[in-house]
Amino acid sequence: MSSNGVGESATEPLHSAVAALLELPLTPLSDDEVVGVMREVERSVRVLTAVRHR
Repeated sequence: MSSNGVGESATEPLHSAVAALLELPLTPLSDDEVVGVMREVERSVRVLTAVRHR
């Protein structure tokens, strides 16, 4: 963990967002909306991959 809780303050919102996404049902969404959500998830995965290599 970084000094002054910087690491935790950066990762806690990420953890919360992922947990919330897991709890949300996708079934009310149209096929196009699900595709859009998955595109954004994939975009986030790519950004996280870049973060892992820092």
